Amino acid sequence: MTRRFVVTAFIFLCVARPVVAQSADAIPVRTFSLQQLDVQSAAKLLAPYLQSPASGAFEAGRSTGVITVRGTTRELHTVDSLLRVFDRPKRTMLLRFQLLEPTDVKTSDPRIVEATTALREVAPSAGYHLVGEGIARIEDREDFEMSLSGSETRYALTGKAQSSSDGSQGISLWIRLSQMGEGLPTGVPSAFNQTILFSTTVSLANKQIVVLGSAASRTGPRAAVDTAPTAQHEAPPLSGRFIILTVRPEILARP
Repeated sequence: MTRRFVVTAFIFLCVARPVVAQSADAIPVRTFSLQQLDVQSAAKLLAPYLQSPASGAFEAGRSTGVITVRGTTRELHTVDSLLRVFDRPKRTMLLRFQLLEPTDVKTSDPRIVEATTALREVAPSAGYHLVGEGIARIEDREDFEMSLSGSETRYALTGKAQSSSDGSQGISLWIRLSQMGEGLPTGVPSAFNQTILFSTTVSLANKQIVVLGSAASRTGPRAAVDTAPTAQHEAPPLSGRFIILTVRPEILARP
């Protein structure tokens, strides 16, 4: 009778020991750096994959850029794989913008050879004159503002670009082209002296020139105002100058 009791107790201890090994104190903990995801978004992504007792994702603070995960070794491997796919390092992009004007005179400007090839498909003309150009070097989801140099009339670009999250070479770009007025009185925000010519959102392919849009610029400076623009402060009439905006995006290789 005594011998049976000893055997039974030994079996019970062998079965119970793995349960002790899975206690909260024994589960591995690892901290992951986040590239683009915020902590809350990362926690929502990982939650369905952390199902073992005492596992979970924890934030040290919304602005820290890291997330701490407790889970089994297998779960931590899964977390690492998920973040490699859905939280890729930010990409750096070069966006080369050119503002061109169709002309009746055949031109040969080596700076706009690529752009004119794309333009002839949507706005055929004998030639094209380079009104202004500029290059923006930005990272994923970064807002940017820039002026287009080389133009008698000042033009401004505002935009935001994001590369595809699936690892492809695609880019989504939102852009707004404005014409800047002259002769602002002191203290008037420059935003009140802008005429928005157009805005658009487009999908781009890496290293391929795309025509973003066209507009007729306006003559003279916009009426100076010392308050927000209203209906009585209308933009000047169209001058008839037709301008076209193109962009050539390039995703830079990661170091």
